[in-house]
Amino acid sequence: LGAIFSAEGKYTEAKLALDTAIKAGLLASPEPFSRELSGWYLQRAGIKGRLGELESALRDCQLSLQKILPGYQSSGPLALGDARYYSPENRLWETFTLQGNLLYQWFEKANREDYLFAALRAHEAAMEVEALQLRALAYDESSLNLLASNRQQKNEAVAIAWRLWQLQPSPERYFKVLSIAERSRSLMLQDRKRQLDLMAGRQADPVLVSSLDEVDSLMAVAQVALRDLDPASIGYLQQEVMIDSLVSRKQQLKASLSLASPLYASARFGDLTFSLKDLQLGLPEGVLVASYFLGEGEMFLFGISHDHTDLLRIPLEKDLLAQINELYASVTSPYMGQPSSLGKYDDIRRRLSLHLYEQVLQPLTSQPAFSGLSRLWIIPDGIIGRVPFALLHTAPFSGKYYAEEPFLVKSMALGMANNLTLLFLQMNGTVSAEEAELLCVAPSYQSMGGGGSRAVGTELALPVPQGVRLVFHLQEANYLHRRYGGGFLFESKATVPQFLDEVEHYSLLHFSGHAQPDSATGLWNFLALEAEAGSYDAFAPFWQPQILALRMQAQMVFLSACETSRGKFYQGEGHSSLARAFLYGGASSVVATLWQIDDSVSLRFAERFYLNLEQGLSKDVTMQQTMLSMIAENRPPYAWAPYLLWGDAREISLSPQQPLWPYVLVIAVLLALLGGIYLRVRIRKREL
Repeated sequence: LGAIFSAEGKYTEAKLALDTAIKAGLLASPEPFSRELSGWYLQRAGIKGRLGELESALRDCQLSLQKILPGYQSSGPLALGDARYYSPENRLWETFTLQGNLLYQWFEKANREDYLFAALRAHEAAMEVEALQLRALAYDESSLNLLASNRQQKNEAVAIAWRLWQLQPSPERYFKVLSIAERSRSLMLQDRKRQLDLMAGRQADPVLVSSLDEVDSLMAVAQVALRDLDPASIGYLQQEVMIDSLVSRKQQLKASLSLASPLYASARFGDLTFSLKDLQLGLPEGVLVASYFLGEGEMFLFGISHDHTDLLRIPLEKDLLAQINELYASVTSPYMGQPSSLGKYDDIRRRLSLHLYEQVLQPLTSQPAFSGLSRLWIIPDGIIGRVPFALLHTAPFSGKYYAEEPFLVKSMALGMANNLTLLFLQMNGTVSAEEAELLCVAPSYQSMGGGGSRAVGTELALPVPQGVRLVFHLQEANYLHRRYGGGFLFESKATVPQFLDEVEHYSLLHFSGHAQPDSATGLWNFLALEAEAGSYDAFAPFWQPQILALRMQAQMVFLSACETSRGKFYQGEGHSSLARAFLYGGASSVVATLWQIDDSVSLRFAERFYLNLEQGLSKDVTMQQTMLSMIAENRPPYAWAPYLLWGDAREISLSPQQPLWPYVLVIAVLLALLGGIYLRVRIRKREL
């Protein structure tokens, strides 16, 4: 009836008819998910738009989304614009189209603040949809490209939140927008999924989790079947009824799980169940969180400490990436075949170190509210993840020695986090009181130098990983194993099957060897393990997809290898690197590198890092103290600045194993005494 009135231009009558239908529908179908109600809200929104009731029309768009979002399940290419398949995807995009038209009308008639609030609500809804889309995808190039294509929604939402901040400062509002905008960085693939898998055994009812997994699987199968049926057939209607019942069942399970395990539910469903104040209360004293968001020609920097917040908008220099690349070259080139140019490169490095600090960080750290804070946790976005923050200069420098340079790491301990939600989950996760067990992995690469390795399932040869030929990596692993015990996959034992058998049983993993980033797709980064006996390959690649499939419970993974924090750069997602892969695979934290490293230097760095970790220091302070000890020896940034700590910064319980020689000595002395007593007794007996 509403459609008939609307076609005749009787919009008031059409609205009344839809009002009646919606009231009846709400009484008849109180479930969160309803295709019919979603359609009626959307239809009424269009009619209200024609009547000029823009604010009410936008509210109906939001109600339409609320009724369709719980039923979203993608199981293949989206059927956008296909009238035969009235699936949730079609309704979502119809709603966004109508929202865009309504917002344009609003912009023409309303005041600036009202328009901005309305636009922000629309963009928040769009970002929620992106999160739902990503949840249905695997970790592949299509999911990464989806992030890039939907970047505009995030840019506009964050920019609008900034403009509202200028009118009426609200840290909570910006925090919410930023959390939604960066959600893809935790939802895409299992950045957060791996976290919840690990929490399932400790914090979630396994029966509820299993039931939810089963419902998700049934919904995916049902959606595929729906696409192959005639929309006018009885079978199509029956399939829709079954999907609706599955959605209702999922909502019930979700509600139960949210009550039983709120952190797990937050991780699984992407719901923002914590506030800015909750995050602040969990921050240790002395910590400043710097959360970046790169827009179109501008950068937003959100600072959060225990009791203060601030939001800054910083214009982006067009050549920022070129500056970062030039800084890399100035640090590494003298140690990659150009030692005679050290002085020239040091001048370039010092100039860029100060300029980048002034551009990307000083506007925040110079705020009076944040002065005196000694720990900086950085949530990078885009190319900010490539900045070697530790070596940035906090003041001009004209001296000669590295030990005198005003490096940022001298004043602040540094850590990296993936996003606000994971940071919150990590801070609220349980800390293991048990002594950490270390697994050391060190292939020998005895065949390396003459060949490569074949790609999986093909005859395609892989090149030997770039970098300096390894000499000291076995010594590094030997030292750690002798000091801490635990597992040891050494030389010929460091094969892929052995690695898979052992890696999930240890709380610490130290890999010492070769690694290779994939700058082409970011999907095929690999660690180089030992080729199996009888193989003609120089090494066996352990691919990133294999790392993603791990179910680790490691408190820390230390990747003592080249460029393990590098990979292909994706706008909105950062670098698809080995460090990120291990975080997805279940590690709480990862130590990774930004550039090629010399294994003689990495040996010293690793030794000192673990010695500092023994002292009960947090991981970020451990990293700082290790770097400071090398700076004090006048070592160049090349030796210590590539290391980044990703993830949980809390301390680890680690102690060296007790050496055996004191026990052997005591036993030897006791045996000697007993032997002496025995001999004296024998001698006395003979004398008697």
